[in-house]
Amino acid sequence: MDNQPQQEQQKEQHQTYESRQEEMLAAEARAISSFLRVVNTIRDNGKVNPMSEKTALKFLISRKYDVQRALQLYQMHEITRLREGLTSIDPNDEHLKQELNTEKFTILKHRDSNDSAIAIFTAKLHPAIKSSKYQNFRKQINRYTLQGIVYQLDSALEDILTQRNGIVFVYNMSGSDYSNFDYELCQKILLLLKGAYPAKLKKVLIVSPPFWFRAPFHLLRLIVREKLRDRVWLLNIDKLLEHLPPQALTPELGGSYLHNHQAWIEECNNLHKTRLHDLCDPTSAQALVKSLSNKSWNSRTKRNSNDASASLEGLVLESYMQNLDETRLNSGTKRSKPFIYDYDDEGMSLSQLIEVIRNKGKKGLGEEYDEIAKKEDFGTFLVSSSPSNMRKNRYINVRCFDHTRVVLDPYDLPDGLSASQNDPMDYINASYIDGYRQPKAYVSTQGPIEQTFVDFWRMIWQTGCRVIVMVTLNIEQDRLKCDQYWPSSNNPIMMAGSYAIECLNQEFHDDFIVTHLRLTSTKSQVSRDIWHLQFISWPDFGTPDTSTALLKYRDSIIKKQHEAIEQTASTSYPPLVVHCSAGVGRSGTFVAIDICIQKFETTGLVDIKSVVTKLREQRYYSIQTRHQYIFCYMALVEYAASCGLLAKQDIVGLFEDE
Repeated sequence: MDNQPQQEQQKEQHQTYESRQEEMLAAEARAISSFLRVVNTIRDNGKVNPMSEKTALKFLISRKYDVQRALQLYQMHEITRLREGLTSIDPNDEHLKQELNTEKFTILKHRDSNDSAIAIFTAKLHPAIKSSKYQNFRKQINRYTLQGIVYQLDSALEDILTQRNGIVFVYNMSGSDYSNFDYELCQKILLLLKGAYPAKLKKVLIVSPPFWFRAPFHLLRLIVREKLRDRVWLLNIDKLLEHLPPQALTPELGGSYLHNHQAWIEECNNLHKTRLHDLCDPTSAQALVKSLSNKSWNSRTKRNSNDASASLEGLVLESYMQNLDETRLNSGTKRSKPFIYDYDDEGMSLSQLIEVIRNKGKKGLGEEYDEIAKKEDFGTFLVSSSPSNMRKNRYINVRCFDHTRVVLDPYDLPDGLSASQNDPMDYINASYIDGYRQPKAYVSTQGPIEQTFVDFWRMIWQTGCRVIVMVTLNIEQDRLKCDQYWPSSNNPIMMAGSYAIECLNQEFHDDFIVTHLRLTSTKSQVSRDIWHLQFISWPDFGTPDTSTALLKYRDSIIKKQHEAIEQTASTSYPPLVVHCSAGVGRSGTFVAIDICIQKFETTGLVDIKSVVTKLREQRYYSIQTRHQYIFCYMALVEYAASCGLLAKQDIVGLFEDE
């Protein structure tokens, strides 16, 4: 008799458990149905076979059955694989076979204590190609490296344990040197795994990193999401066993497991023959990209906010708006060829740079600048100099080249304004500048004047910009350098034509101010977060005494740019809008330093002269003075020193006046 209440309680608990299980299964079934309804609508438009439930589960499990997040992951997955040539992977391709046989990347049969799959990339097996003469060959190798990685990941993802428990990524740098490291490839791998592949990235373990790796690691770590940064580890081999059991590691990594890579590749080949190939169909990916650039698709898929298909609506509109400028440029402004600059064609090592600075001194570097400044015939200024546009220039002598100017689209003109033959309302004193291996990475522009506030915010919206870099004060030496075009905590809301701008928060640092803004299009009712960073320690026409503050400022800009990209459906970084007063002196100096640092981090080479020359071909009069040019050299040297790549005695007296 005493056991009866206990038995009834156990029965009740069991019924409750079964009821919860049924509810969970029902919720999962609804999620699968909602996810497939959206994805297969896109596939049907592209005349592609529908996605299977088995494949849908890979996206949903990795995002804990959150349909909206799973759809965002699907979108990023399809776009990324299409862009990188990872949609149709042929294991019979001879180049891919060679790549797979290198054992550069492999996935172990044993798992960690949490049943996560263990993937290993061995850096020393990656070919050492650094000369700019072989860039096309390097790109081909990287493409097949990515294909080899994804081919094996697709096979590993067939296992439900990998779907549920994710992947531990081991980047083994033992025995590697600088020539084996490819920053761009590492960036692509991390970007793929962190937000464009349907498997949870549990940890990134970087084993035996060389001393020089500190600078690239600082940048790579910024790529991963905030919540994953604590899971990125730099460690020696002896510390690896604190993360992974010895029976799951190869002897090279301090373990006891004898991994048969060729047997694993044979398993991948067999799985490739038998599995459904709908994880990323190339036609499906193309259909998705087409739908994202097609405004009518957005209107066709508009639903009740409770419908899962509405979850992609905002992403579609975002992508459409961001691509408007590119679409219009392709059909409007005529160019004989794309205006894309390659900064990889020249360069010197760090030791050579120090030698050049010592030999030339500040006087010689100033003469080097004079040589660059003599070359000014890079293009025409017809639009910038037209009567209707002259009044929009802050300074009469600072104009825009026709071939790189930002051309505004009239779709968002405020009521009462319309384009005409005399004034198409497409002009702003702003120029696109190609970044390091990224076309149109920057927009260099003047500090807005009151009559161009509307045009400035139109430009921010149309280019997809999320971070504004301001390197001037509003007033300097009793002269107005830039009008107050953005709201502050004192005046938190302002209007600029069809756009509302709201100040959400301000952070005050010693040398710069960070303002978090929300930009809303009143026509589409879509909002975006914008970060405005104003550097307040840079004298007009002069330069700071050291670059320390500016480098910290640049770090904050990079962080905000990474935060911004995580909020978008874009697969590349939107341009940084950079301005001072005229948009040429301090703006050009910042852009030149940023490009040079990125080139140095990727290749170990620098060439300030070449970068500044190409910069001036895109934004007229960029870097106005000898002092600003010499400051570029100083910033590169101080950056290298801050990364531990130069000793104090290497830089003593480098920039002293002669």
